[in-house]
Amino acid sequence: MPDCRAANIAFALLLTVCLFGLGKRTVSAAP
Repeated sequence: MPDCRAANIAFALLLTVCLFGLGKRTVSAAP
């Protein structure tokens, strides 16, 4: 199922970007 796999990879990538952005924001907000 290449379709399902592609969707899984896209979802994982999106989640990683979200977590990375959140972590960056937290580090920036930290004193």
